Amino acid sequence: MKRYLYAAVLAATLSGGGTALADSTFSYQGRLEQASGPVSGSFDLRFTLYGSASGNDPVNGTGIANPLTHSGVSVAGGQFTVMLDFGDAAFTGAQRWLGVEVRPAGSGSFVAFTQRQPVTPALNAIHAEDAALAQSVPDNSVGATAIDTAQVQRRISGTCPIGQAIATVNADGGVACAPAPPSDIIRVRGRKGIVGDGTSGSVALSLEADAIIASQIANNAVGTAALADGAITTAKFADGSVNHLKTDTGQVQRRVPTTCPEGRVFRRIALGGTAECGVTTWDGINNNVISGENATVSGGASNTASGSGSVVSGGVFNTASGTYATVSGGALNHASGQYATITGGSLNGATGYAASVLGGFDNCAGGSYSLAMGRRAKVRPGSSTTLYAGCLDVPRGGANGDSGTFVFADSQDADFVSTGTNQFLVRAQGGVYFTKGDSIASIPAGRFINTETGAHLTTGGTWTNASSRVLKTAFAAVQPGQVLDKVLAMPLTTWEYIKAPEAGRHLGPVAEDFHALFGLGDRDDEISTSDAGGVALAAIQGLAQRQEAELEALSQQAGEAQRRLRADIAALRTRIAALQQDDTTEATP
Repeated sequence: MKRYLYAAVLAATLSGGGTALADSTFSYQGRLEQASGPVSGSFDLRFTLYGSASGNDPVNGTGIANPLTHSGVSVAGGQFTVMLDFGDAAFTGAQRWLGVEVRPAGSGSFVAFTQRQPVTPALNAIHAEDAALAQSVPDNSVGATAIDTAQVQRRISGTCPIGQAIATVNADGGVACAPAPPSDIIRVRGRKGIVGDGTSGSVALSLEADAIIASQIANNAVGTAALADGAITTAKFADGSVNHLKTDTGQVQRRVPTTCPEGRVFRRIALGGTAECGVTTWDGINNNVISGENATVSGGASNTASGSGSVVSGGVFNTASGTYATVSGGALNHASGQYATITGGSLNGATGYAASVLGGFDNCAGGSYSLAMGRRAKVRPGSSTTLYAGCLDVPRGGANGDSGTFVFADSQDADFVSTGTNQFLVRAQGGVYFTKGDSIASIPAGRFINTETGAHLTTGGTWTNASSRVLKTAFAAVQPGQVLDKVLAMPLTTWEYIKAPEAGRHLGPVAEDFHALFGLGDRDDEISTSDAGGVALAAIQGLAQRQEAELEALSQQAGEAQRRLRADIAALRTRIAALQQDDTTEATP
């Protein structure tokens, strides 16, 4: 069959408007072409939704939703339009790609387009209705009269008297009470009374329950499921007959023999009775907790310093759980890596060893010695690391995460995630500027990397050198012919870089030969792109001059040959005329 090429997606938008945000149907417009140009006719089109730009997704065979087939689609001048609906569940907010296949209507096999097309953000935003609504409602603007009580629970304000409990919560916030059920816990209080001899004193309390023979209880058999309620009383065993060998430590707490020294409290008590003491300070006012050895919380509220030697300087809801970890301030930050540091910001996580987050929002320094800053900058954490704050839901790296990686992300609201160790990654939609001074010029449009020297990398991927006359001095003329001779004498080979064999082979001179022939630059182990380009241009001029001289010599030779040829022709004509005259004279009677 003919091979059809996919040209472009012209539109992919949600159908409808207003309250139809949850509708997953969208209009898809495309263009079909073959070698001779746009096609027209009737075609079958099959669409598959993927979760990646290439490869198969392990759901429903090949995609994340069942493929959709449109038969007999009319195509005119290459243009076609279809309506697609993969269902609301297919768009969760993650990136989606659309694969398209085509064949002539009713015949042959489907032919897939070479590349999948990314789905526009509108489709992935169908779940954002609630978030958009929440952002559009001012604080404190929703009162009791403004809510739909069939959907939203009003504030619960009712209480129940002693002896009763809440049985029903009404939509308006009121409650219905009922008698409280009997408690599973029997609380026994001692009381003063009249003893048998008539004096005032304590009254003995007697408890009874069904008998259980101690010898019938196997070692570790006394658990909560082994005995009926009230089955064990003091009358059932001799003193000490139920010891630690008779109890199920998964159910019954052994006696805790540990006594914590002054200034220490229990930090952990195991079912087996072992205990761990530590330092715990709770200010009782700002809810700051210090539980690590030599840890410090300097201020703020609801902060926790649980790692040994850890520090939280201030802010709210910050945690330094790593040994010698530090959180300087901000809110909802968690430094769990040993020697990890978070300077501030919010929702930042530093889980790697000696990792750092320099403020910002929702960042993750997951690898050892890693650094993250900005908004949603993510260094992948280790494969077994416990994740907190900005590191939640970040893909895992190696055992130590992406060690030594630096990630800076600008203000775009999207994750910028590392892909390996020892990387330097920057997301800067407005461009990158390098300078040795203290002044920063604006970055012109179309430039991705700009420098104070004028050299820059365009957004299209072209490196441009600074070359203005005002930037140069000590001009000297060159002899293009001599440059050409040196270029012809310069060895040229193909080679690979030792440290980058994966980059493939390259062609050109080595710096030592180049420097020996031309003496350009201040080092003999490097070649400037300006020098390489200048030598090439001079060689071209030398070649042009040499060709021009050769052409001039050839022209002169041709002119001389032409003059000789004309003289020879004139002499020949004279001889012919003379011969003709002789013939005429001899023929006269």
